[in-house]
Amino acid sequence: LELGAAAQVLSHGPLGLAAAASGTLQDALTLIARYLGLRAPWLTLSLHNDGARLALVLTPLPELAASRRTLLEAALVMLEQLIVALSARDAAELVIELPWAPPDWARHYASYLRAHCRFVPAATVARMTLPPGLAAAPVLSADPAALAYARAECQRRLAEGAAGRELRAAIRLQLADPRGPWPDAATVARRLGRSLRSFHRDLAAEGIRWQQLLDEARCERACVLLTETRRPIAEIALE
Repeated sequence: LELGAAAQVLSHGPLGLAAAASGTLQDALTLIARYLGLRAPWLTLSLHNDGARLALVLTPLPELAASRRTLLEAALVMLEQLIVALSARDAAELVIELPWAPPDWARHYASYLRAHCRFVPAATVARMTLPPGLAAAPVLSADPAALAYARAECQRRLAEGAAGRELRAAIRLQLADPRGPWPDAATVARRLGRSLRSFHRDLAAEGIRWQQLLDEARCERACVLLTETRRPIAEIALE
């Protein structure tokens, strides 16, 4: 909650500038959903409009399940602040659905989120719903020239990083499966339809090393096993 509150709209680089320069709030949110990977590759944002209300659905990557609540709390605070800053509307008009039971610190939510918060333990995603008409509200700092520049810069950065992010994500998915032994580089390359030589060449082009990705995956799995199971530390270390 504190992390989300510390972020400012323009601290998000060209994406923040593009949002602040958009014509309407829905335009800004559409841009954020499209280019969110530039700032928060661990999260996806999708927009759903039923004709009366716009709903924003936030979903973190599955492998970050242990951190889901922390990440979504921060993202929801940032998103609420952004909506208020761009539209100058009261956040109390918003409704947020949180996919967990009320935590011990639930009383602190009101200090960071003015929206009406509902705890829905059976839900699998976090949802923020805007009241009718808010999505069409004009952005106070709309600037077509600044928007064109910022959107072009977002597109350029997305194109530059897409290949590296896609390869890294594909490898991490292969390493995220907890069943069986850790695969070696040749096995992962074969699963991704690449030769071992081109696999290492593409990693090098992105400034990535296979051993680095493997070490990260081992560390992440160790952290999960240490915090979520009662298995002996020696057994976890061996795995």
